[in-house]
Parts: sequence; C-alpha cells; structure tokens
Amino acid sequence: MMRECADGVGRIVELVESHLPQLLADHREKLATKLRESLEAAFPGGFAHISGAELTERVAQEAGLFALRIDVAEELSRLRSHLEELRHLLGEGGGKAGGKGKGSAGKRLDFLFQEMNREANTLGSKAGSLEVTRAAMDLKLLIEQMREQAQNIE
Repeated sequence: MMRECADGVGRIVELVESHLPQLLADHREKLATKLRESLEAAFPGGFAHISGAELTERVAQEAGLFALRIDVAEELSRLRSHLEELRHLLGEGGGKAGGKGKGSAGKRLDFLFQEMNREANTLGSKAGSLEVTRAAMDLKLLIEQMREQAQNIE
C-alpha cells in the first residue's frame, strides 16, 4: 500500500508540473493587474510624473514578490528527491532501509514523511489555483496514509 501511495504522490507531482506553464501565464496576468493597481494607488495624480527610477523600483518589487509566490519548482524537485529516497527505503532502489533494522527504517520513513509534508504545505501556501490547492491536499492525505503505515514498521 505504501508503494501505491508513493506512486500517487509521483502522479500528483507530474500533474502540477504539467500545469506550471498555465499557472505562470495566469500569475503574469494577475501581476500586471496588481502592478497597475499599485501604481494607481501610489500615484493617484497619474503616471506622467513618475520617474523611470520610481517605476523601475516598483516593478522590481512586484516582480520579486511574484517570483517568490509562484515558484513551486523547488518544492516539486524536493518531493521528487524524497520519493527517490522513499523508494530506496522500500527496497526499490537496490537496498532495504540501509540494512539498519525495522525500527531504524520506521524512524527514517517518519522523518522523510515530515519533510514531504512540509513541501506539500509550502506547495499549498504558494498555490495560485484551485487545482494546485487540491493537489497539495491530496499530497498531504497520501503522505499521512504512508506515515500511518510507517508507524507499523517502528
């Protein structure tokens, strides 16, 4: 059952990755709207008197915030790495929990699931769409199911 859950996590990661181009396009549109609203709020008299430096600074601030909010590639990459480690611990990667005994394997799995859950939480907090939010919730459910199974190993 743990392998099936791991496969499910892999499918969800692939699904989110396949939607990244559209998510980026949607976020660009939101950024353009937000930037226009921010400039209108900062300069209610109009844009004619905005210096190039002021405009550049404001655009850089908004672009930086935008990049931080939507970049989930790192979280997806870490989830993939954690999946590789999980498969290794389950014996699919050429070894069985490093040969360290059941208790040790259970603790390693528990730690790994904590890390995976952190990535799923971050993915959910950065979600710019309902699809990514749902994917993050599904990830957390699968991770919790695997964590419950790992407790039986301990």
